[in-house]
Amino acid sequence: MEFEINSDDLNAGLSNAQGIVEKRTAMPILSNVLVESIGDGEIKLVATDLEVGLVCRLAAKVKNPGSMAVSARHLYEVVRGFKNQKVSIKLVENNQVLLKCGSSEYKFLGMPPEDFQKPVDPEDVGLSKVDAEQLSEMIEKTYFAISTEEARHSLNGAFLEKVGDKFRLTATDGHRLAMVERPMIREGDFGNITEGLLLPRKGLMEAKRVIENLKSEASIGHFDNSLVLKVGSTTLVMRLLDGQFPDYRKVIPDEQKIRFSADRKKLMDSLRRVSIFSVDKNMGVKLTVKKNALLVTNSNPDLGEAKEEIEIDYTGESMTIGFNARYLLDAMSVMSGEAVSVSMDDDISPGVFKEQDDPDFTCVVMPMRI
Repeated sequence: MEFEINSDDLNAGLSNAQGIVEKRTAMPILSNVLVESIGDGEIKLVATDLEVGLVCRLAAKVKNPGSMAVSARHLYEVVRGFKNQKVSIKLVENNQVLLKCGSSEYKFLGMPPEDFQKPVDPEDVGLSKVDAEQLSEMIEKTYFAISTEEARHSLNGAFLEKVGDKFRLTATDGHRLAMVERPMIREGDFGNITEGLLLPRKGLMEAKRVIENLKSEASIGHFDNSLVLKVGSTTLVMRLLDGQFPDYRKVIPDEQKIRFSADRKKLMDSLRRVSIFSVDKNMGVKLTVKKNALLVTNSNPDLGEAKEEIEIDYTGESMTIGFNARYLLDAMSVMSGEAVSVSMDDDISPGVFKEQDDPDFTCVVMPMRI
């Protein structure tokens, strides 16, 4: 196989593959990217970790058709240094890959392309046009709440379902929950997802990366146990998680007696400063709601005490509750409005945090004993 391609085009394709290829794996082939020719004017880059796969089509001058498998990271590190230059790549003896650019020459030790395990081909999947910005925003507003504990498999992703005329994405790690709704679909019905789809954490992050990098029209679809996202000439396929997502509706309170709003940035700044005095990594802080004021306090026998007061519009009874400051900061950091709405019942019930300008985003945080 031999082809010529613009370095910027190749760099863009390899960049999107970096988050997918396995850096440390018992299967060395998964650290490679598969390069295949398509006719005489196009090549295809394929990367996979067997759970998430990416296929990227790039314009190229194909001199000899074929395929090759080469280290995705090392090829990317070399190509990214060339700016808008012609790169020539050729498969030589023993699966070695020769790259030339100007007077520069590199030879990579490749692997047999037939050993590469391609992701499922989604060519025949019906796709629906999607608002790429809304999908990216939905991922951003829920990703932080996805559990990273491998033992909690059903919480290692976000749950996508259709609710009325909108799509809802929900994530929880058992300590906090994030839920957002958006119309999302521009054209098509996205098939039947009445039972919902459990999307993997890594697949969601790579979907967001591809959308932000390519800034092109996007479409999504699903088949069997996979979700397909197509952005421009790049296709991402992620395997859905097995298991049952918990009935999250049970932890979202209906009515709460304590309600107030606060300046989001002021509250975040106070939480960052006061949490410095936390005793452990849980970053526990106390919030005391009283007439027209919210107190953020903390104490540490080795450091001292911290207290800040924020003005709020509240005239009800006083109440003190403990929270993990990091959970509150994560929730408010994905908001964009000036004010955050807070509702609570008592010191053992969850707190609900909403953006005043976005009623379709909800974050629920469980309290903690301090």
